[in-house]
Amino acid sequence: FAARLPVRSCALNGCGRCRSVIGSHCAVSIERCGKSADGKPRNMRGVDVSEWTLPLDELFAGGPWRKLAVGDGGNEIGMGKLSPTLIGATVPNGEAIACVTSCDHLIVAGVSNWGAYGLMAALAVLRPEWAGIIAKFLTAKCDFEVTESVVAAGGIDGVTAKRETTVDGFGADVHGKLVEELRRALMQTGQRLSRYLKREHKAGELEERGVTVAEWVAMRELYDADAPPSRIAGKLGMTRGAVTKLADRLIARSLAI
Repeated sequence: FAARLPVRSCALNGCGRCRSVIGSHCAVSIERCGKSADGKPRNMRGVDVSEWTLPLDELFAGGPWRKLAVGDGGNEIGMGKLSPTLIGATVPNGEAIACVTSCDHLIVAGVSNWGAYGLMAALAVLRPEWAGIIAKFLTAKCDFEVTESVVAAGGIDGVTAKRETTVDGFGADVHGKLVEELRRALMQTGQRLSRYLKREHKAGELEERGVTVAEWVAMRELYDADAPPSRIAGKLGMTRGAVTKLADRLIARSLAI
């Protein structure tokens, strides 16, 4: 979306146009080079990459949305939440590349991809209605296919500078294993959460009526706030049309009016 908006002025002024694109709740940055102390974004080698880097820092400098960032090297947007002294002491070229742009919530990982996958798994646990969709992408096969596609398009490994199917020097054997471990943790945690919800919300009674998780979430939203279809669609990760059909099923079974 940055190419379609005057990012700098939009973010600093809390522009409605900007909010309409990223939503009013959250901005997420995953391994995006951010401004260093001299105002220039730098890669891990300390090279100025301003020519290829949009000023997305501005989305994290202003605006009412919550800011969340993922990084692994200290030069990414959000790393300003850490002390530059810490980055300088632990990362090569740390003092020169340390990003000064902060965030509300920072995820630091050995490889940013891992942090992003961890975030996906956490979202799936917190939002069970999204778990099915997220789980489709949280696989070793999908991870490798994405890397393979990037290489086919001309991408290179940022650490080795080679055009090969590795990320930060690690091959599919390392990445794939970690992704599958996260997927297993997600499924196990999701099952425990499901059992908890069944106990707390008398899901047995709902199951007798044939109510799905999505239908239960929709009923909860309607009960709590008489939510419009757009809000329910956002909660479930569904289209408004699909939500309308879901509501029709609930009404037909006298579970909603």
